[in-house]
Amino acid sequence: MSIRSNYVLFGGGAFATEIATYLVDCRRAAAALVGEPLESLPLVSDVVVQGNSRLDDLARVIGHRPRLHESVSTVENVEEKLAIVCIGDPVARLQVFREATSAGMAMGTVIHPTALVSETATVERGAVICPFVFVGPFASVRENAAVNVHATIGHDAVLEHSSVISPGAQVNGFGRVGVAGFVGAGAVLHPGAALGSYSKLSAGSVLNKKVGDGFVMHGNPAAGRQMIAVTDAERT
Repeated sequence: MSIRSNYVLFGGGAFATEIATYLVDCRRAAAALVGEPLESLPLVSDVVVQGNSRLDDLARVIGHRPRLHESVSTVENVEEKLAIVCIGDPVARLQVFREATSAGMAMGTVIHPTALVSETATVERGAVICPFVFVGPFASVRENAAVNVHATIGHDAVLEHSSVISPGAQVNGFGRVGVAGFVGAGAVLHPGAALGSYSKLSAGSVLNKKVGDGFVMHGNPAAGRQMIAVTDAERT
């Protein structure tokens, strides 16, 4: 077994327990596919989290107790492990991604076995594709984006760096979500609609137009206003 595939989870809350479960599912699927014993395949070695964590719950999920750290600086052999950001807030996801990569860590990508990802779609490093997600033809899920359960990403849609798509949300064909954008549970982007960087679309809302950076949008059709100013540096 190569330690290269041992995972370091950044975040120790509820989303971390979900992602740990997905890793177990991927591990089981891989074991069945290659005919290897489950115990021979790598899983989670470390968890980086500040403050309270659900380490006991994580241990129950993965079957052992990972090493706990308050900072990536104490993780051993970081160059031989894969980082996964287990945080649902898109701005925090982006910050942690930068910290992990600055520390020399490679990013792991999670695609649950039940997800349907088109062969022509692109899923970049650090992305998390949760159970029962659909990613359509020529769609692009960029670095560190998270697509939660039962979400739909239509053809040619783009999810930018560290964006977060909540359960049951729909980003329809040619839709776009900017860097660290957030789409709430059950929300819908109409075909060609766009949500800017650091913007939020609240749960159940329907966006039928293009919205700039730093907006908070709500309702059907969604309306709102710009809440924060976003610099060029924050969009990268």
